Amino acid sequence: EHNITQQVYVSPKLWEIIQFARDDAVQMLSLALEASGPEASGREFGKSLLELIRKRGPSALDKALLAIKKEAAIILE
Repeated sequence: EHNITQQVYVSPKLWEIIQFARDDAVQMLSLALEASGPEASGREFGKSLLELIRKRGPSALDKALLAIKKEAAIILE
């Protein structure tokens, strides 16, 4: 991984959550591209992405951010 130094500072469980969030974000981009079509403009792609995000609710990125904050709070105690 190009970001191996980041893995040193977080627990293995948190790193799994971060990787899942990354993979989920890539999947969302792929779904938006599929929904908007390969010939769509950037604006159309953006609309498709926002619509998918709106329908989906809390994302894996939101959950990863919460997990990062929780782990940081534990470390800072």
